Amino acid sequence: MVAYAWICEKMRINIKIKHPSRMIWRHFGNDSISNAINDKGQQSEFVPTSGFRNDLLFIGAFVISSEYGHKIISKLSIKEDLKQAADEWFNKYITGSWVAVHYRGTDVEVKKKGSCIERYRIELDNYIKYLASVLDDHISIFACSDQAQFIDKMKQAFPARVFARDIERSYDSEIIHLHWHLMENEQRDNFNQEKDALIDLLILAKAELIYTTGSGFVDVVRYFNPKVKVVSMDGRIIGKGKNNIPMPRKDVFDKLSIPL
Repeated sequence: MVAYAWICEKMRINIKIKHPSRMIWRHFGNDSISNAINDKGQQSEFVPTSGFRNDLLFIGAFVISSEYGHKIISKLSIKEDLKQAADEWFNKYITGSWVAVHYRGTDVEVKKKGSCIERYRIELDNYIKYLASVLDDHISIFACSDQAQFIDKMKQAFPARVFARDIERSYDSEIIHLHWHLMENEQRDNFNQEKDALIDLLILAKAELIYTTGSGFVDVVRYFNPKVKVVSMDGRIIGKGKNNIPMPRKDVFDKLSIPL
């Protein structure tokens, strides 16, 4: 969404979402991303197509600034019920000093069976060992993951300090967050998974610091909070480097990570 807006603004094209009721669009209150006017003084429409997906993901992750992304997300205006749900959960469970941790579990399992394991430098148990070496003994921890095992093991490793929302997660390598699922030979709308993902993003955006194994999911947190700092286990650079901080205890990480 942000990359579309950026490209269209450069081209002086006004972009409107053609189907705001479908998929992720429906969770925002505005169907207009950019209000740029073309050279003839008339508004034009740019209709997104799936063929631009990979280029747009690259532009959104590595070219566009956090401040620009925040401007566009603010224009879209995420719906108030999601903001309220994030605020209420946060105020109920998170107090004092805290940090957020994220683990994209299903990708790790899939990549282990595929060809891109080098992107995932550390596995679940070792990731928790690493976190134990860098996190203060008294801070609260917001745990965010698509993998139920990660949440369970985090609570065991950090008793009474880990807080996670009660949402649907995967217990295996099934990727539950796809836009559509097949269920009883019918397509099921993934509305609740979308809402849960966006609420988690809003909570992550309240953090000053996030630890992650590396994921596009955490990359977009900076659009909601341009000042957030991120430690990515895969070494990716986001927000032109302004949102990254050096990895603490890299010596520990090097011992626990997957050799390349």
